[in-house]
Parts: sequence; structure tokens; C-alpha cells
Amino acid sequence: MDARLGRAANSPTVAGWLRSLVAALLLGLAALFALDRLYDPARFRIVEIIVRGPFQMADPAQVKAAVAESLRGDLSGNYFSLQLDKIEARLKNLPWVFAASVRRQWPDALVVQITEVQPVAQWGARHWLHTGGQLVARETGVNAAFAENLPYLFAPNSAPGEVWRRYQNWSRLFAALSLRLVKLELDAREIWRVTLAADAATPVEITVPYHAADARVRRLARAFAPELNADFAAMHSLDLRYPNGFAVGWKSALPAGAPLAGAPSPAATE
Repeated sequence: MDARLGRAANSPTVAGWLRSLVAALLLGLAALFALDRLYDPARFRIVEIIVRGPFQMADPAQVKAAVAESLRGDLSGNYFSLQLDKIEARLKNLPWVFAASVRRQWPDALVVQITEVQPVAQWGARHWLHTGGQLVARETGVNAAFAENLPYLFAPNSAPGEVWRRYQNWSRLFAALSLRLVKLELDAREIWRVTLAADAATPVEITVPYHAADARVRRLARAFAPELNADFAAMHSLDLRYPNGFAVGWKSALPAGAPLAGAPSPAATE
């Protein structure tokens, strides 16, 4: 075949490829121009911040102010370029905010949904136990009465979930006896320290070994009803580390006629 005919046959293909390349370049430039317009900080500004709760402890005005500060500061951007995840991370650092969700609402608004910290217990001196089982740092300046109305839980080397489950199970047992479980700790030696309280009575400290703890607590609850319940106010402590019973520590002399139900022997009773 003549070389000139081969070149002529290929020329439409080359021309088509060049036209496609030019068209792609033009489309790319148009897209860049459109993006530049869309992401221009002077355009499509956020003018409304909608904050939703419900709120009991967190301050919605503080939440709104934090979002507004983000819009003015290093996270500034318009409706399209705003980094919502960074605003959410900032909001989580506010007092009583457990989680935050931020979404766009066309044409110029942000909707902020706040989930508050919902403490079900104190965890040590520095944390709350959130209703979902997570530990959350305590806020400063919390009303003392608020903390006192929550049980105190702590275990240095155990998951909060285990301690919370024990608290719930044992609390129900003693609630049937009109007793409140106000404190539950697991120490480094794997000994449960339980504090029970009753109206107008000094709390009673209970020592429970980790092994077979549930069975020992159930045995104590059975003994309280009704033999020991009447003498609760006179008790100082209860020791459940005995394999077949428990020892009662009295605040003063043993009450006249006080039963020793559950105690392994008089020698084991203080």
C-alpha cells in the first residue's frame, strides 16, 4: 500500500483524539471554575445555626457559640467546603456533650444534634459512667447533690461494664429489702467493697470475695429477710469471705437477742 494512503487513513483518528483531548481540557477547566465558585468563602455562607437537644445539662447557647466560632476561625468555609467532622470534634469537648452530629440544610443553615452525657453512676473521682457503659470525664463545678444521688463505682483493673452489671443485679436484691446499694468497688486484691444504706441508718460496709460473689450476696439477701433486717441500724460491717456464712460487725455491743443467722460461728462474729 502507498505510504501516503496509510497516513491519510490514520489522520481522522488523530484528529478525533485531538478533539477529545481539547474537549476534556475544556470540561476540566469548566469544572475547576465551577468548584472555585462553589467553594469561594465569599459565597454560599452559613447564616443560620439550628441546635437541637433535648437539653438538661448542656448549654445550647454554648453549643451555638462554639459552632459560630468555628465558622469564623480556622475551620471557616462556605456551605460546600465546611469540614463538619472537625466541628463535631470541637463540640464533643464542651461540658456535658457526649456526641454531636452536624449536617447541612439547604441553602444556608447547619443543623446540630447534641447527645448529652447521661450519668448513671460516679466512676472514681474523675469520671461519670455514661448510660451506654462508657467512661466520660467529669465536668468541673458540678453540684455536689447531683453526684451524691448517683451510686459510686470503681475498679482499677476491670471493665466498667462488669461493675455496672454487678451493681444492677445486687441493687435489685437489696431494694426488695428497702436497702440501697450506694457504693461498689473492686480493689486490687479482687475484693468487692459494698456499701448499703437505709433511711436514718449509718451505711454498712460489706466485704465480698470475687470468687462466687453472686452466690454469697444472694445468701446474705436471704438472711436479711427477715432475721437481720431489723438490726441493720446496729450493724457496722458484714464479712462474706467465709465459705459457709458471714460475720457481722456491730457498732457497739451485740444487741440483746440479735440473731446470728448466716454467721459461721459466734467466734467469727465481732
